[in-house]
Amino acid sequence: EVHLACNYAGFDFSSSEPVRKLKGTYALAATGQFCLINYFRGTAADNRTLIYLEDLHWADNTSLELIEYLAGSITDDRLLILALSRPPLLETHPHWGEGLPHRFIELKPLSKKYSGDLVREILKKVENLPTDITEILISSSEGNPFYVEELIAMLMEDGIIVTGEDKWMVKPGAMIRKAVPSTLTGVLQARLDSLPDEEKEMLQKASVI
Repeated sequence: EVHLACNYAGFDFSSSEPVRKLKGTYALAATGQFCLINYFRGTAADNRTLIYLEDLHWADNTSLELIEYLAGSITDDRLLILALSRPPLLETHPHWGEGLPHRFIELKPLSKKYSGDLVREILKKVENLPTDITEILISSSEGNPFYVEELIAMLMEDGIIVTGEDKWMVKPGAMIRKAVPSTLTGVLQARLDSLPDEEKEMLQKASVI
């Protein structure tokens, strides 16, 4: 059952005898799904169980249906499914999860206050952090915490923010506003462009895969 469940979940169990026996038949997927559901039903009965799912907007229909089935069938036990997604999930599956015991939490962009708190926390080693760099990072990031982190990482790589073991500093006279791309894509592109050719080529090939 473990082999069939793991094979259904996407792990390579092609050399397993139970998997080989059912290979090429409808029963392989059906039995694998049954075994996987039984596994979660058993863990939820024995212990508190958390299923953590990221980037659900990339999930296929079979996976989405399986999650709904788990949430709908394991109701008396201790199972929590935490699923993170971007808006496209509900654009393509507007009724997904309806009728199931769930809570939808929409994460909105950070306010200027919280964006500033994040900037100051990351740059807490900078003595007398200039107000202008904080304001530029807040306005450029538009409440996106990942953008804040990437912008700061880029300024570090460009030598505008100089890091040390105990103290960091902002390079005097640095043209920070000119150094900050206007979009997150621009930040990532700038960071990729700064890589050595060999590493850049490796990432290009990996992106295709």
